[in-house]
Amino acid sequence: MLSTEELRRYDRQLKVIGVEGQKKIRNTKVLIAGVGGLGSFYSILLAVLGVGRIILIDFDKVELSNLNRQVIHWTSDIDYPKPFSAQRKIKMINPHVEVTTFYTKITEESLARIINDADIVLDGLDNWETRLILDKVAYRARKPLIHAGVYGFEGQVVPINPKKGECLKCLLPAPPKSEKIPIIPCAVAMIASIVISEFIKIITGISSPNYGKMIIIDISAPEVLVIDLRKKENCICS
Repeated sequence: MLSTEELRRYDRQLKVIGVEGQKKIRNTKVLIAGVGGLGSFYSILLAVLGVGRIILIDFDKVELSNLNRQVIHWTSDIDYPKPFSAQRKIKMINPHVEVTTFYTKITEESLARIINDADIVLDGLDNWETRLILDKVAYRARKPLIHAGVYGFEGQVVPINPKKGECLKCLLPAPPKSEKIPIIPCAVAMIASIVISEFIKIITGISSPNYGKMIIIDISAPEVLVIDLRKKENCICS
């Protein structure tokens, strides 16, 4: 049962997802790969939702240039490892959330050691080489993966269910080369919110997630597109 404190803390969202939905969220373990812009917003939103456990993996330290969008990190955190910085803030937001940190490079080996402890994986990465590693490991472990990316005022979200035989690599065309991209913080917040809404649907079942579709948002217009993606016939997934 939810405690009296939990019923008060989550009162407004209980009116949407119900007590059973909240229990499902509380019992969920989420792996956030990358604790940068998107990962910051994921961490905050999952903490206020009352997720049971958040697993953070990143090998970067906080830099001054991060602070326009990586809202879980503050000026006082510069030169501090991002997973530890985020862990401290999550516990301040909601002490009931368990947080596990991995300050290590994201490789097939490091992800394979921790991914089985997670129920779902959120892509907070900023380069395609690492994203495809995450895609491969999540596919092999049969873990739902929600991909997201931001460019300027625009962003995209792709929820993936590997049990349906799809992977990120086979749903998308050849990824672009990694580069430092322009980012507006409000676009990061919007895309992260879409990711967490898909997460809520996947975990609680209150609505159907957009598996195998790309949600594209341009907040400068504003415009929203939802595109059906087709799996490549000749793709050997991950």
